[in-house]
Amino acid sequence: MSEAQPITTASPLEVAIAALVADGTSRLVENEAGIRDDSDIEHVHHARVGARRLRSNLSTFKRLVDADWRQTIRAELAWIGSLLGEVRDADVLSVWLEAQAADLDPADRSGLLALLDTLAMSAGSPWVRCSRASTVTATQP
Repeated sequence: MSEAQPITTASPLEVAIAALVADGTSRLVENEAGIRDDSDIEHVHHARVGARRLRSNLSTFKRLVDADWRQTIRAELAWIGSLLGEVRDADVLSVWLEAQAADLDPADRSGLLALLDTLAMSAGSPWVRCSRASTVTATQP
């Protein structure tokens, strides 16, 4: 992917829009491998941020881009964002529950930690979870 031109106060609007779209796209593309290989859950977060920023920028500049293209891309980005959101929300909840476990008595703590381990093993990697969620989403009416 070619690098976007730097934005300055003298930049034409199309250069600014292209740079913003390139930034959001880069965030999605650059984090895909990390989501696939499960190297760090933050890849899910960064990809989700990229999708959200792209959608926001397309809304901001809606009068300056083709309406059909914009609507199609925004719908796809919303779908991607929802898949990534499901994975991210589950991981944030797991981290929070692990932190809460410290305040529990030992029997309850071990039970909660065992449950979290079971959920983590059954959930699979972020890529598997996104794939699973996309299959469910695609088959729902």
